[in-house]
Amino acid sequence: MFWVDQETQSLKEHLIDELDYVLVPTEAWNKLVSWYSCLECQRPIVRKKDMRTLFNIPSEKETRLWNKYMSNTYEQLNKPDSTVQDAGLFQGQVV
Repeated sequence: MFWVDQETQSLKEHLIDELDYVLVPTEAWNKLVSWYSCLECQRPIVRKKDMRTLFNIPSEKETRLWNKYMSNTYEQLNKPDSTVQDAGLFQGQVV
């Protein structure tokens, strides 16, 4: 898998969604693994949504994610199903 750092098992920086890698739902991943299996050294790279845990936000609280373009320009990211590329986000961007 050329796009994965074998030591950390995480995606390398500056990759483009849908060009260098593809995100699939857990159910699809499980089906693919049941058909083709994985190599012993391979692990799935799980999409993490840890913000509630990191900031100690209860699951019943409403949250919003904002993208900061410039010092005073913000845009609410309101499509939870969009990819990082679709949302126009890049490495190191403030959200």
